[in-house]
Amino acid sequence: MLIKRASDIDNMKKGMNNKAFTVIELMVVLLMLTLLTGVIYPVMLQGQVTSKRTLCQFNLKNFSMATEIYCSDNSGYLPAPTQEQNSPFWTTNQWRKVIGPYISGDDVFTCPSIIDITSTDEIGSYVYSMSFYHSPEQINTIKDQNQTITPEKNLEVKAQKMDAVAKPDAKVIYGEWNSNHAMIDDENGWWNWSGQRNFVFSDGHTAFLKAADINSANDTLPDANVTIDGIKGSDYN
Repeated sequence: MLIKRASDIDNMKKGMNNKAFTVIELMVVLLMLTLLTGVIYPVMLQGQVTSKRTLCQFNLKNFSMATEIYCSDNSGYLPAPTQEQNSPFWTTNQWRKVIGPYISGDDVFTCPSIIDITSTDEIGSYVYSMSFYHSPEQINTIKDQNQTITPEKNLEVKAQKMDAVAKPDAKVIYGEWNSNHAMIDDENGWWNWSGQRNFVFSDGHTAFLKAADINSANDTLPDANVTIDGIKGSDYN
């Protein structure tokens, strides 16, 4: 009987040792998971950022293709406002009324990385360049960003033709207004030299560019609305 009890004691010790070893193993596994999480999470986060940036470029491609169809239906002329337009046609809420019928769904008109949608209610996520509905000569008269707010009251609307674009691979037709994918403290859209934005050019290709890499426009800003020489000029070399 005593032998049996001694055996039981030995088994209990072995069990305790096994349990202690299991706890150590668990601690090692948890440590490894913590380390892996520290490595994987930033990768996953970067993946989300890249995914949203790609989706934003997809939106811009949609605008480009819709504009091509619009031109085909309108003797080659690009979207333009009526002379009685009360607010800037280059803002999302205005030009989308023209090419909207050529696009399926409304989600494409909002950048997927936008944080505060109310902050862009007035202008919207994406801008359509004024250079496509005013002549190069008209665009060259605009030296101040304030002149782009209600230009239709001061300038006659002159819709341009896509085949008149001198440098299709260098002239922005649509672009993000804010730097949603590279946040900056003092956001002022195309009217500042900070941040990065997605653009689609007249030839249909997209690019994610720093504001500092955009050519200076007539208002001395990286403002594709008033590119020097309008559709005859270039926004990026």
